[in-house]
Amino acid sequence: MNEMYGEIKMAIKFISDLHFCHKNILKFNKSGNDEWRINGFRINDPTENFTDIKQYNEFLVEQWNLHTKDTDIVYILGDVGLGNPNEVLSYLNQLHGFKYLVKGNHDYKLLNLIKEGMFSNKISYLADSIIKLDIENKTFILSHYPIMDFEGENRGYIHLYGHIHNMYALNRQMEDQKIFNESFYEKAVYTYNVGCMLPWMNYYPKTFNEIQKGEFLFYNNKGEKTL
Repeated sequence: MNEMYGEIKMAIKFISDLHFCHKNILKFNKSGNDEWRINGFRINDPTENFTDIKQYNEFLVEQWNLHTKDTDIVYILGDVGLGNPNEVLSYLNQLHGFKYLVKGNHDYKLLNLIKEGMFSNKISYLADSIIKLDIENKTFILSHYPIMDFEGENRGYIHLYGHIHNMYALNRQMEDQKIFNESFYEKAVYTYNVGCMLPWMNYYPKTFNEIQKGEFLFYNNKGEKTL
């Protein structure tokens, strides 16, 4: 999903649940990965080798900036970090691109700093908890929380969300709901978890086409293939 503005080529990307500075995130991610493994999926997560949160924070910045240009637009669907909000903001300010933040359940202190102007000019806060966005003839419904039945799901709208991380049971519940809705409407329904720790996200922002293809490969190959 790319657009041209003059001579500048930009991509529009999405991600959620970065969890900068969250001391327990490594443990939570490992627990989620193990649930997928128990259910027959192959998971290769480099953060499982990390011993402290500083390694994780620096890895997020490295992955993001390696795959994101400074002209790209990135929608972050909540839970940027959990910990000292000034430290979280210091990492957020290092990330390439123009960043639009959708509020998650851990973002209140960070958003207070942003409202006070303690940020670079490439960060914007979106006040609504559910964002309807039209991009290149596609309509997106963006939110931190997954929505079982969302506006326009029977008209080809695309729902991107986070919050449930890589927890196997909740991700399968969303997949089962999608299958049920497709049977009910007799047409495709588009819902995708864009939490950074999901195998098809691999800890950096991706375009919708990349997300869609990566998730398809993951589920259809039991984790053997992703983008």
